[in-house]
Amino acid sequence: MQHLKKTFWFLRHETKLLFLWFLGEFPVGPGAWLRAQCLPWFLHSLGKNTVIQHGFRVMTPENVEIGSNCNFGQGVFITGGGGVRIGDWVGLGPDVKIWSVNHRIDDVTRPWLLQGSNTMTTTLVVTLIGPDRPGIGRSDLDRQGQIQPRHRR
Repeated sequence: MQHLKKTFWFLRHETKLLFLWFLGEFPVGPGAWLRAQCLPWFLHSLGKNTVIQHGFRVMTPENVEIGSNCNFGQGVFITGGGGVRIGDWVGLGPDVKIWSVNHRIDDVTRPWLLQGSNTMTTTLVVTLIGPDRPGIGRSDLDRQGQIQPRHRR
């Protein structure tokens, strides 16, 4: 019986991921309409009049809130493991990646590949704006468009 339960939950999870992948890849206008109709079943919340273009990928969607009147470009990727809240009237350009989780490294003297599955490397980490979180704004960018660290106020 235990094996049957594990198999059921595994298949349920994989089916959900497959459907989300298909939903994200469905092209152009019909795809945007289909995402607007189906993503509320998966996301914590999705506001009205939000357009999500093709290539959208989301992990841990039940922790992702997206406001109204947003427009997400092609290829947006959101990892919602730590919780993601995107307000109203937000635009994300093509290929934006939002990570709300990170992994700790217990021993800085050991290579991260030898520390098991609790480590990760990324090319870009974005911290979302919220009441108690630092954000990224115009004043945080230098002349080359690189994000500069800012101290919590």
